[in-house]
Amino acid sequence: QKLELILLSCIMVQSMRYFQYSVPSILGIFVLTGCATRQNSVSLTSPSGMTENHVLSLSVKEIGAVYSSYMHALDYYLDQDYNDSRMELEPLVARFPHNIALLQFYADSALTEHLHQMAFYTEGAKINPEPLHKSWDAILKAMEIDPKNSTTLDYFNDIVVGYIKYGFMVQKPDEVITVINKALEYTPEVNGLYGFLGDAYLALGDREKALAAYEKGYELNPRDHEAMDRMVQFYWSAKDYDNALKWVDAIEEVYPQLPLVLMQRSQIYLETGRTKDALKIMDELLEDPEYGMVAATKLIEYYLRTDRVKKAEDSYKRAKRWHVRQALKLTLAYGESLIDYKHYAAAEGLYQNLIQDFPNAFVAYEVLFLLYMEEQKYDDAAQLMESVQDEYRAQSKWYLFTNFAYRKLHKSEKALKILEEGKALFPRDTRILFQEAVLYEFLGKKEECIPLLKKILDINPDDDSTLNFLGYLYAEMKTNLDDAEGLILRALELDPNNGAYLDSLGWVYFQQGDYEKALENLQKAVQSEKNDPLVFEHMGDTYNKLGQVTKARKTWEKALSFTPQEDGDQRLRLQNKFNLSVSPANPQD
Repeated sequence: QKLELILLSCIMVQSMRYFQYSVPSILGIFVLTGCATRQNSVSLTSPSGMTENHVLSLSVKEIGAVYSSYMHALDYYLDQDYNDSRMELEPLVARFPHNIALLQFYADSALTEHLHQMAFYTEGAKINPEPLHKSWDAILKAMEIDPKNSTTLDYFNDIVVGYIKYGFMVQKPDEVITVINKALEYTPEVNGLYGFLGDAYLALGDREKALAAYEKGYELNPRDHEAMDRMVQFYWSAKDYDNALKWVDAIEEVYPQLPLVLMQRSQIYLETGRTKDALKIMDELLEDPEYGMVAATKLIEYYLRTDRVKKAEDSYKRAKRWHVRQALKLTLAYGESLIDYKHYAAAEGLYQNLIQDFPNAFVAYEVLFLLYMEEQKYDDAAQLMESVQDEYRAQSKWYLFTNFAYRKLHKSEKALKILEEGKALFPRDTRILFQEAVLYEFLGKKEECIPLLKKILDINPDDDSTLNFLGYLYAEMKTNLDDAEGLILRALELDPNNGAYLDSLGWVYFQQGDYEKALENLQKAVQSEKNDPLVFEHMGDTYNKLGQVTKARKTWEKALSFTPQEDGDQRLRLQNKFNLSVSPANPQD
């Protein structure tokens, strides 16, 4: 008994050490419900007040093993190693499936692992859904045991929100609907869930169910601005302007003069031809601290679209006076609008002034550089980057931008030197490594590309552009063709409809001599790469190998029509293929 009490005391002390982190502690895992000490065992229950059949009878050794696993899991959690924390807890959850606190901790570790993954998510990256699914399963078990446990409810709500965000991000509205319907079994009074449910139905194109869900959410809380806003958006998206304005009126009855609602009203007015009323509202909103910037960008865009440049400039200047702290952001937005409507000279002057106003903001030089590149003023672009090299060589973007300018000036060796300098400073910057590989390929030094691309894949194995690039290089070099196929298939797993990747796969099959399979993939590629001369050239080569010479000549001719005049090498190559091909005896081939 003394040994048991010492052990339990240690557990309690360790628990108190970690209690400040608000992580489920051993206090929550097993709460001593009495001195029910028996020979070689201790009776413990979970904190939810379960019935006697859930009492755990553990030997002293077993308590020590449980404590050890739990503390390892807690240490992993506090070190932000959430995957190992979850793995450590998994056998405990399997052994004690009715222990609520264990389920809570497991669900929390799995959810945090998922959120950590989402925090570093970049568009196109693959998300491992297992932690989220495990978190969901664990918290559902806890809810089944005690749906009124406040801690469980908190975790449950967090996981539901996480699942909803994930479902919309990966475009799986059907999963969102399943999760929300289950959540509503436990928390039917949460009106916000009906809003997300409507969004999911809308994503599936079921407007009837979406409307029913939105109406239910509004019914549960008629003062909920988000519920009413969804009704506005629902009707507005269907161009049912009368009903949209009715809901705008409904919001204003509860929240008079709300700037967001005024913005919505002005946009609906603009779309329905009530231009004067719309402009009046936006003009009044220019001074609003929260929505003034939005009103300014909308006004600027409208005036430029209607070729009223002076009015756009006046709106920009007024907004700039009222929003001094957001002057940089406003100027960048104004410049983008000027470029969109081809007012390049005005945009150039604006950005040059921006550099004077914000000499320490690299973004000011960046936008002017991009404008020079858009206008094909490559000398100006290169000089601009050189003029700030002392200040901005510590930023990897400087090396990328300067490289682009020198490449356009056909100064490949200088561009290569710039990239080498950048790589020395930023050895793990995959953008610099990738651009150096692109440049080596352009220079015909394919062997130099391979170690660069392999290094990128060491840093990020799921970089689909690099997977495709390396696979295509192998195909061009007619080497490692099995590896090439595997690399490109992996790229297509990450981006299934990418025409360039389908072209690369077709070219691998061409080099392997499987021309039918090559043609199948190249025909898919041209569906998205409709003006890419290289795809059509590959397809022409494949038709030629299949003996369909007339189709080959027509396809090469199309490739030639898409090839820029300045790309003399590719035009000559295509012309030679066209001239050397022999028309078949049967014109139908």
